[in-house]
Amino acid sequence: MSNPSKATSPSSPNKVLMAVIVAGVFAAIVLSIVSFNTAKQNQGEMKAVTAALEKQTEMMAQMQGTASSQELVDTIRSEMEEARREEMLRPFKAIAGSFANAKEELQNVEPGSEIYGSESAEVSIVEFSDFDCPYCKRFHETPKDVVDQSGGRVNWVWKHFPVHASARPLHEATECVARQNNKLFWIATQLIFDEGGSRGIKPADLGGMLPLDQQAYQECLNGREAKLAVQEDYNFGQEAGVTGTPATYVIHNRTNQVLQLKGAVPANRVMDAVQQLVDAANAQNRAQSEG
Repeated sequence: MSNPSKATSPSSPNKVLMAVIVAGVFAAIVLSIVSFNTAKQNQGEMKAVTAALEKQTEMMAQMQGTASSQELVDTIRSEMEEARREEMLRPFKAIAGSFANAKEELQNVEPGSEIYGSESAEVSIVEFSDFDCPYCKRFHETPKDVVDQSGGRVNWVWKHFPVHASARPLHEATECVARQNNKLFWIATQLIFDEGGSRGIKPADLGGMLPLDQQAYQECLNGREAKLAVQEDYNFGQEAGVTGTPATYVIHNRTNQVLQLKGAVPANRVMDAVQQLVDAANAQNRAQSEG
């Protein structure tokens, strides 16, 4: 005869299910606390996590009695991962719309080249920059503003010049981003400066903040091509006489005339240099036509 004390209670499955649900909610709360601690107490981010928890509560209420405990666990994990991913992409989404002049793919340049604006622009602003240079951070939006106001006449060409060794991994990381998408490269540079360079962001963090092929990105970080590309830019800068950052060269792409600007100069200085080169090119055209 069976022992009644060992008989399985009809409510045991429900108790197991509820235990799983409680564990899931507990895990969600723990993850939420971690998210709060790492989100710098941003009110919008807190609302996003709260919304994710509310969604999970509603989902568990709907699924109770119709799903296995493993299905509930998997669903909760999936929902939390989606919320975490959306949170990481928030800074990207906040600024992506302002980079309309950056093409996703470049057609007429070598791999590893990064250009903001038209590839066929009359004038190029070539900047040697360092992610841990405070003057580079101050100057960073200036070339972009000039390009955005130029009506396609000017583009901005990036050159890696990590004077600070601490910045080099981020330069290599952005090179990996560029190999997937030129537009995402330019957004990545802004995110890095916004986060305070290597003191605020690491290559692994950067990848998660962008809609990239994460596996390809990680493989690139582990490879040699991005490292070599950064070093090539650095060597080129040294050959050109760059000793500090930001170092900017404004070049007329038809006449090959060059003007150099040192430091975090204001936008009007850059615009004046562009106009000076355009005026000189126009004068050259007139002289040739009259001759």
